[in-house]
Amino acid sequence: MPDRSHRWKRKGSIILLSLMLLTVLLPMVGLGIDVTMLYLMKAKLSAAVDGGAIAAARSLSAGLTFDEQRDSAVKTAEQFVQANFPDGFWGASTPSLAAGTLKVDVTQDMASYRRTLVSIEARVQVPLLFMRVLGHDHSTVAAAGTAARRDVRLVLVLDRSASMSGYMSELRENAKDFVRKFKHGDQ
Repeated sequence: MPDRSHRWKRKGSIILLSLMLLTVLLPMVGLGIDVTMLYLMKAKLSAAVDGGAIAAARSLSAGLTFDEQRDSAVKTAEQFVQANFPDGFWGASTPSLAAGTLKVDVTQDMASYRRTLVSIEARVQVPLLFMRVLGHDHSTVAAAGTAARRDVRLVLVLDRSASMSGYMSELRENAKDFVRKFKHGDQ
């Protein structure tokens, strides 16, 4: 028959292990799951913001004035971020200009060969799963991205010498087609 003190030691070990499981291991696992979820949410938001900045920079050719180009870039950035970070993604809402969770800034840097910069900042509230026990219902995840586009001045030099006689009309048409490819909406 086992000794009484041995039985009490065994029960004490089980109680100690149970308390440690409830107070240390379970919260650590919960924290690990919440941190992993926040990390994945940050990666998704960063990808959406980076892509939005690149798409906005590419759309800067729409419009003849800087204000028109800026408006086009802001609209494109918001659409791209919302398309790549869908509403309800793991319980988070989509960043938007109207809600103040998306900020798009378009500036011209005249000192750097007329470079236009598009900067995007976005933030979302992510619901937490296990940290709710400690009173933390959600956490904020933010991401920022920047893209630049440099204006290009293109000069076309056409040979009008006698060697081009008979080819001038074709040369002019090809030059016009080439220039049209750089206008927004014409392909």
